[in-house]
Amino acid sequence: MWSALPNWQVVYDGLSKIPKLKKVFRSLSLKHSYRSTYNIGSFQTRLINEYDPDDNGLNHIRDELNNIYSRYVINGISISEQLSPLISFDMMLVNSMTVKVEVKKTRNLTMSFSNNQLTEVKNNELIIGAGYRFKDVALTIKIGSRKRDLKSDLNLRFDFSARKQITMIRKLEEAQDQPTSGNIQYTFKLSADYVLSNRFNISLFYDQSINNPIVGTSFKTVTAKVGLMLRFTLAT
Repeated sequence: MWSALPNWQVVYDGLSKIPKLKKVFRSLSLKHSYRSTYNIGSFQTRLINEYDPDDNGLNHIRDELNNIYSRYVINGISISEQLSPLISFDMMLVNSMTVKVEVKKTRNLTMSFSNNQLTEVKNNELIIGAGYRFKDVALTIKIGSRKRDLKSDLNLRFDFSARKQITMIRKLEEAQDQPTSGNIQYTFKLSADYVLSNRFNISLFYDQSINNPIVGTSFKTVTAKVGLMLRFTLAT
């Protein structure tokens, strides 16, 4: 596997230093990155009776269809591209509220030379998240006849994502493109965390996922989870 050039990552934190933005944002970060990989699954060198180059390095041996034999026999290759993220804004406001907006794009290409077929998988995703911390929230817990007054920070978090994925099979000889699978998925997450003590943490969460198929061979699905979680940390 080779890392196809160029790959890059750009992070810029200077927006929060602009006077007008400094009054609203405590920090504001802009990020963009690109990464790609190129992979050859397997290959073998042709025999001497199929590959005999001339002085210019060109093979003068051809098959029955007058196609020139290449030096290597390659079964398939794949290319993966990731704009992860294409653009990302990570912000903290002066009131300690955090907001994140991110756009991702990925594409995977797999070329099979056994049937001259190209498989393309594309993903586009939008992510929006926000969080806020309420300082010194008072909470009273009563267990039986015992009552305990607590005061700690309450952390609220909301995340939303919309992702579209589609798989296309491109038959090069027939010049046909056919979608084989794909879906549009929406995800909602809401959580609230409260620290009971240095070892106990209580969390209330709600997760919902909506899956809308693009290809008519599957059905729309909706899943939801809600619960209360108590976490105990063993300190050493």
